[in-house]
Amino acid sequence: MQPMTRLEKRKEIDKVSRFVRAAETEINAMGILPRDPYKFPFDIVGLAAVSKAFALAKACINLLRSDLPTKPSGLAVPSLNVPTTCGT
Repeated sequence: MQPMTRLEKRKEIDKVSRFVRAAETEINAMGILPRDPYKFPFDIVGLAAVSKAFALAKACINLLRSDLPTKPSGLAVPSLNVPTTCGT
């Protein structure tokens, strides 16, 4: 398998970027509002996790666009630990 050309990489990054923007637009259009945080604390935690996921995705895309391919993978690692650490 041949390495991707710069143009191919750019096209793939743009595809992912469009997907992230579309997904964020859909979720924002839902108008989700958290319930009473004292009764339903997960609402705030869940919405914060979704917000963090979008912010992290955008940061990784920006790093990929700047030709720093090894940095986004290190940046994304903490987000993988969230589901396991929040439950303990």
